[in-house]
Amino acid sequence: MRFFAWLISVILFILLLCVGASFYIYPRLPYYLSKNLSEKFQVPVHVNTIDVNKNMILLQGIDISNPKQSTLPTALKVAKTSVEAPLTNYLKKNIVIEQIQLDDIYASIEFYTKGNTEGNWTVLIDNFDSNNKFGSSQDKQPSGNVLIKKLIMTNINIDLKLYGKDVNRLSPIPRLEFENVGTEEGFPVEEITEIIIQKLIQQIFSLQGLSNMFKSVIQAPEKAATGILKGLFGG
Repeated sequence: MRFFAWLISVILFILLLCVGASFYIYPRLPYYLSKNLSEKFQVPVHVNTIDVNKNMILLQGIDISNPKQSTLPTALKVAKTSVEAPLTNYLKKNIVIEQIQLDDIYASIEFYTKGNTEGNWTVLIDNFDSNNKFGSSQDKQPSGNVLIKKLIMTNINIDLKLYGKDVNRLSPIPRLEFENVGTEEGFPVEEITEIIIQKLIQQIFSLQGLSNMFKSVIQAPEKAATGILKGLFGG
C-alpha cells in the first residue's frame, strides 16, 4: 500500500510539473515563433498572440519587417491567421490541415535594381531558404508531407515600389483561395510558412503582371532561392 501511495504521489508531482510547464511555455509561444521566423528571414518578425485549442490555432498580428536596404518598413503583415486541424495531426509524419485562413493582409513589393529584377522578396526568400535547416538540406531524408486542404487569404493590400519610383498602392485583392497545396518534405512551421508565402507572392505578381521582373533571378543558378522562385513563377 505504501508503494502505491508513493507511486500516486510521484504521478501527481509529474502532472503538476507538466501543468506548470504548460502555463510557463504557453504565454511564450509568440516569442518562440517570432524568434524562429526572425532567424529564418534574418529580419525582425513579431507575432502578437497565439491561442491554441484542440482543433484550432489562432495567431493575431504577424509582422515581418523588410530587409535594411528597403524604403518600406514592412514586408508582410497579417491581422489574423486561423489554422484548423486537430492538434494530434501535428504528431503524424504526414500532416493534414483542413484549412488555413489569413485575413487583412498587407504586403510590400520593393525592387532594389534598375531592371527591377531583385528586391525585398528576393532577399527574404533567399534568407529563408538558406536558413531552413529542415527543408533545404540535401543530406536529410524527407520528414513527411504537409498538406493544406484549403488555403484562404482575404483583403490583401499591396504597396509596390519600383527602382527610382515612388510607392504605388495597387488595387486590393478581395480574396484568394487554393485547394490541396503542400510539400513533400520539411518541418511543419517552416514548410507551412513557405507554402503560404509562395502562394501569396505568386498570385500578387501574376495578377499585377510583374512575373517578368523576376526572370533573371529565376534563371540565376547561383541563387539559393532559385528552386522556390521557379515554383512561384512557373519557371
